[in-house]
Amino acid sequence: MKKQLLFVAVLFAAMALQAQVKDPAVYADVQTYRLENLWMQSRNTSNFPADGYGLATGSARGMAGKDGKILICRRDAAIGGTLINKYITPSVILVYNGATGVLEKTIAVPDSIFHQKDAVGDTLRTVGYPANDIQVDAAGNVILASMTLNLATTPFIVAALKVDLTAGTVTEVKRVMKATAPLAATARIDAFNVYGNLFGTGYFMAAISGTAAGLSNFVYRWNVTNGVADADNYKEIEIKRYVPIATKFNNTAPRVKPITETLFYLDGQDSYPTLYDMSGTVIDTIAKSNWPATAGNNGVDEFVLGGKNFVVYSNANTAPNPLVAPSSWAVGELGAGQSLAAMTKLFVFPTAGMGTTSNPVRTAVPYIDVIGNDAYIYVYGFANGLAAYKFSIVPAGVSTPNTSKVTINVVNNQIQLSESVAKLDIFNTTGQKFASAKNVAALGTKLGKGIYLVAITDNNGDSKVQKVVVN
Repeated sequence: MKKQLLFVAVLFAAMALQAQVKDPAVYADVQTYRLENLWMQSRNTSNFPADGYGLATGSARGMAGKDGKILICRRDAAIGGTLINKYITPSVILVYNGATGVLEKTIAVPDSIFHQKDAVGDTLRTVGYPANDIQVDAAGNVILASMTLNLATTPFIVAALKVDLTAGTVTEVKRVMKATAPLAATARIDAFNVYGNLFGTGYFMAAISGTAAGLSNFVYRWNVTNGVADADNYKEIEIKRYVPIATKFNNTAPRVKPITETLFYLDGQDSYPTLYDMSGTVIDTIAKSNWPATAGNNGVDEFVLGGKNFVVYSNANTAPNPLVAPSSWAVGELGAGQSLAAMTKLFVFPTAGMGTTSNPVRTAVPYIDVIGNDAYIYVYGFANGLAAYKFSIVPAGVSTPNTSKVTINVVNNQIQLSESVAKLDIFNTTGQKFASAKNVAALGTKLGKGIYLVAITDNNGDSKVQKVVVN
């Protein structure tokens, strides 16, 4: 709990110190839920670099998160030169501050993960396409995977890294798997996802891309024990039905997201977020009324906030369409029994989208960091943008827009305002009213350590709700 409170304090302090470009849209509260943009770097806000987050010759395709940081993997073009460096494709992990979007560090990935020496010499050569996707496992390990265009001939490599985000170093590396599969047809893997602890016990999954009959409707699972995958005994999971039902294949850059030992989401180019068991049978599916606005976009994850279940998924691809925001996402509340079919869609964001730059990568799986009654949602669309949103549960009676100019501060464990207000209410994180006063500029009662919501109505009738941290 202390670690979470410290992170929240640092997050809000960092936000106060830096002016950010924001999504210009204003999201009206829905029921007792609020969505606010913290910052956005996108084609549509004209502050996304022309080369994306890579070099002109690089590719930064995957995103994950750890300890309030955003991690994006990038590979660069082969280094020119002679002997051992001639055929190296360097890889790095870009570390962004989740509160501000500022690039803090660039961490070098050891060449040993995605390279091997020639059989007859000392020249290192790349195996497949290094650092094509990145995830963080349940133990906080950073997991990288390669892309292979043909699993029958080019190994699929998965590695687990212990990373010190403060120092910007990799402290330990374990190659979990480097293996091919004896397949008759070409099997391409673009992205993957993980469950458990890949330095210990867990598993990772990958959907086969493309439109090859009898191949591209499969998801593979590799179990991991003591940090090593059982490469020869992978599980082939045949997807028996997609949504929409006319879809037959995973197609380009499909995304999987395991959520338990026995259940996973699959979201492909032409299919929409659907929950499956390990036999490939549909367990739950998104209702037609909530289908993503377009095909060709993917990536889905769940989170729990205030005892309720929510889902975030990619809503639209990059294709220009006057009726649909290009490169956008949706968040919804799952129905009774955590039902995806009975989901209530709450928000689509950004309202104007991120951009229309076409790419074959689609979007990354969202990164969601839940702290108290807030969920920090990070979304990344390759070549179009990266953004951070705060999704909150607003206590009843304080669901009003922040229009007041009165500033709210904590001084000596007391709430102090920049001027007298008509009404001041203090709520704890469960929505219970802690204190209330009228026609005051401060709250005389000292607050105990914790997180509070301060709601005010000023003398002009304008309102504001602000989270404060008392240390």
